[in-house]
Amino acid sequence: MTNPRILIIEDDQIQAEDLKHSLERLGSPVEVISTEAQFRKRLKEADVERYSLAVVDMMLRWTDPAPDMELPPSDVIEEGSYTAGLRCCRSLASRGVRCIIFTALSPSAIPRKPSDDFEIIHKGGGGYATLLDRIRPLGR
Repeated sequence: MTNPRILIIEDDQIQAEDLKHSLERLGSPVEVISTEAQFRKRLKEADVERYSLAVVDMMLRWTDPAPDMELPPSDVIEEGSYTAGLRCCRSLASRGVRCIIFTALSPSAIPRKPSDDFEIIHKGGGGYATLLDRIRPLGR
């Protein structure tokens, strides 16, 4: 079995790089996206179904702060930025990509729908080790 292709969607650059290096040490090819706007652009440009797994931060920014910052669509403004990770996971899951939300929020604080098919792992405590333990068997 080949190692899974993994997509990381995380706006904290240090956390994203740490996770990327850990997953690459497991032998997985990894791509990092840091905002919801980049994710939506990626959906239009590439075949996201090629990923076996996505690790997604719940509280993802719409875009990087910049003078020419792109405004989010009205549905994003209405839902709120703290649901960005959910929107990304739901979009990926609808395309057959397994998702794990890796978040500092309490899992009970995340508004899930009965149709949501993803795991939530809390970043605190042993969360990082738990995440790697969930991913490691995918490459076997």
